[in-house]
Amino acid sequence: MRLHSAICYRSGGEEWDDPWEDRHYRARNLVKALKCKPFNGYSDFRGTDGKYYRVQDSPAGQEVALLIAGTWIGKMMEEAGYEHAVVVPIPASDHVAAGGDFTGGRLAAKIMELRPGLVAAPALHFATAMAASSAGGGRNSQVVQANLRGGEALLDRGPIVLLDDVYTTGAHIRGAARYLASLGIQVEDSFVLARTVWQEPANMFQCPVEEIDGC
Repeated sequence: MRLHSAICYRSGGEEWDDPWEDRHYRARNLVKALKCKPFNGYSDFRGTDGKYYRVQDSPAGQEVALLIAGTWIGKMMEEAGYEHAVVVPIPASDHVAAGGDFTGGRLAAKIMELRPGLVAAPALHFATAMAASSAGGGRNSQVVQANLRGGEALLDRGPIVLLDDVYTTGAHIRGAARYLASLGIQVEDSFVLARTVWQEPANMFQCPVEEIDGC
């Protein structure tokens, strides 16, 4: 399975000793706003219409982040050949019912609003709430696979792509791909706003497409 990432997201771990720069904060602020998490400061981004949009820690800033992320990911999907596809968001760790009331679900809905051929399908959910990745949970793709539900609703719906906000270890995307494969649904491509990196890339806002093993 291929992984398409719009931006790189600086790891907060000790592996990265260099001082934080503006480009790191811009990527972080975009991710934080998309996830409705608090942060300091703001970042401006130029839209496809040539205008500048401000991402800040406010409801308005969160809507701007959703628009930017939806625009970028929708464009990546089109460039990957998906004019029409079913967009399946990875559920949040505590999401235990079908529906789009989580970051990935909201992002999928925005993508569909911008590109109606990309249909949001927030069908996946967990049987029981899992520990959040930030708390050390959700890092095992086998546990993710075993705890997922709702894939039957996606059968015979055409090409399916997976969507998530941030890719770090890949456990959620791998687990979801394996779960769907067990139902006979093969996923060729997954898309995320941000891919966590542990070393400075050539460009924080241009990530190469990766092949994910073990899916």
